[in-house]
Amino acid sequence: MALDYSVRSGNKMLRCGYTTGTCAALAAAGAAVLLLTGRKPEILSLVTPKGIPVQVEPAELYIRQDTAICGVVKDGGD
Repeated sequence: MALDYSVRSGNKMLRCGYTTGTCAALAAAGAAVLLLTGRKPEILSLVTPKGIPVQVEPAELYIRQDTAICGVVKDGGD
């Protein structure tokens, strides 16, 4: 899901995106939920240190033996 935030650069409005750290935190949280509860979350969410809420759908989420795998698509914005 795209962020509803933008910044001005010159005469253009640029769409904001997610940092690599935000994506890693979302994926880690999704994998932890799956591993600890057996439940596949439909939406992964967190609030960034700047107070911006982020919600994404996992791109992949599965469990293999005793390992949970979760991937999210990084949206770097414009």
